[in-house]
Amino acid sequence: MRNPWEGPMGNRLRKICLYLTLCSTAFVQITGVVGWQWILPFFALTLASPLFQSWIERPSWKILWNAGVLALFALLALDAKETGVRYLLEDGLILAAFCQVHLLNNLGRRQNPDLFFFNGFLIALVTAFFSPDSSYILLFLAYVPGLFFAFQLRSIEQAGLDPDAPGTQPEASRALRISIFALAFSFLGFGLLPRDFQREGWASQFLQAQNLGQQVGFSDRIELGQKGPTRLSNKPVLELRVIKGKLPFPPRYWRGSTLSLFHSGRWEKDPRTTHPGKNKLPPYWHQNSSLSWERKARAEENCVLEVKTSLPGMQQLFLPEESIQIETRNQAIQGHQDGTFTRPWIPVNEESFSYFLRLGRPQSPGRVPSFLRSTLLIPPMDQLPQGGRAFLDKVRATLRPGMSKLRIARILAEKISALAPYLLPGEKGAARNLQDLFAGKGAHCEFFATALALCLREFHIPARVATGFLLREWDSLRNRGTIRQKDAHAWVEVPDPKRGWVVFDATPAASAPTLSNPEAAELGKTGFLSELWRSLLGFDRKQQRALLSSPSFWLSLMGLAMSLGTVALLLQRRGRNLPRAFREYNRLLRRLKIQRKPHETPGELLRRCRLPPEKRLRLEAGTRKLEEIHYGGRQAGS
Repeated sequence: MRNPWEGPMGNRLRKICLYLTLCSTAFVQITGVVGWQWILPFFALTLASPLFQSWIERPSWKILWNAGVLALFALLALDAKETGVRYLLEDGLILAAFCQVHLLNNLGRRQNPDLFFFNGFLIALVTAFFSPDSSYILLFLAYVPGLFFAFQLRSIEQAGLDPDAPGTQPEASRALRISIFALAFSFLGFGLLPRDFQREGWASQFLQAQNLGQQVGFSDRIELGQKGPTRLSNKPVLELRVIKGKLPFPPRYWRGSTLSLFHSGRWEKDPRTTHPGKNKLPPYWHQNSSLSWERKARAEENCVLEVKTSLPGMQQLFLPEESIQIETRNQAIQGHQDGTFTRPWIPVNEESFSYFLRLGRPQSPGRVPSFLRSTLLIPPMDQLPQGGRAFLDKVRATLRPGMSKLRIARILAEKISALAPYLLPGEKGAARNLQDLFAGKGAHCEFFATALALCLREFHIPARVATGFLLREWDSLRNRGTIRQKDAHAWVEVPDPKRGWVVFDATPAASAPTLSNPEAAELGKTGFLSELWRSLLGFDRKQQRALLSSPSFWLSLMGLAMSLGTVALLLQRRGRNLPRAFREYNRLLRRLKIQRKPHETPGELLRRCRLPPEKRLRLEAGTRKLEEIHYGGRQAGS
């Protein structure tokens, strides 16, 4: 058996396979699902693969390597047994990356590289759905040329040709043409066929049916102690765009609902803030029309935001405390006493909805209405566990007389934030109740917000819990931002006569990173690529109809077709420049499935081949005809 990995061709093929393995491991890394503790060993094993090539046929090396494979599988199995399906995606990507490293380090006489190529392509395809970012485009552009080059080398190797011989150029060109055609066909189908990556597949439905995963998202109620793992979704829910003015410091907290009543580990809305009645209007807001509300401002920032939500059926309108005007184009808005806004009716089959916000510094609102203030001061009574009361005793000992309520709230938020790390529900060691939080077990934002609100009420400071989203992605160069479903958050708001509702967030800062200027600059540098990739991933049926109805699209398509036709015509004419006798001879060789070696004359080919009598006669006739026309009757190679 001929070894495809020996000689100059084998060395070239090994090098390009090493390059492709590095790309495959990088594809897994940019998803952000697999940690560096896994990625770094894979990179090291890939770079060290040339050192392992002389050992792969040794029995001791095979035993050692296979033992490492079994150890990895055992480690992943134990991890899956402990954590369930929460880290199923991470384990799958780890296995995919390791399979690629395993195939690279075991390429020998009996190994075929086709499986290696197929697994690498699957990694590139699957990771696309978890990396809607410019980094994937740049990596994919680096990966594709290497894959095409590997296909060419593999095609030349299978044909038994010398890679440095001039005769290998047609074979390499043929492989390149096939690769380019496959890529163009794939991009054409991917670009024109509508996609809906937001639709849940059978796996998601199965997980939900088995209660194996709850998705993080907005909710207008809170229930602590829910069991089971959670899933984070990168699905965009709010797209923010500045349409007038500038916004140097975008607001981070986008309120959708407020919760004032707490009992038995559950937060609910005060029904008096939502039911129609004499107190149904939000204080200090003026209704211009059914489509517009506004309030007085001390200073306007002359900034107008367009907010586009892609949450079908969502009644809440999310807005920051800095909003001084809210307006829609064609849908009524209903205001509530707690300062939130909803839509009283929602159109059927609604896919998205947009509204507009004007930002500024609202005028001092004064005191909160008495019936609301009484709700915000309801003492926690037996709702605060023993650990929480011990915590409050320690805090009281550090406070100085005469401190303002906002200063006390800030101190409480800082100390509660330092109690425990941030952990999602279902993670190992996550808190199940408030007692666990005060005992130092990690928890998520709803636990920290609950602890802070109850402690504030113990100090007779009115407080409520707000739910909504946290703005984490903002491009300051293009004045655009994106809020995703995983950015759902809960925090505490305290009323102040001069400043309105003041936000206090007790959740550890590691779970809510701020946008820095370098990050915003980086978003701006790669903004075009990111926007292009996200538009490809988000191309749905509605956008398809708009594209097909555009005259510019059809003109561009006609231009592309004419260009491809011109190139094909030129290539065809180039082939016709060969003498007719040579074209017929090459066609005969293809029909007989005979591969001609570099620099081999027709006579030498005839003497070398061992064919059945019928095929032998056809080859002799074709060779004789070529010699009579081209060589004037002289036998080539004689």
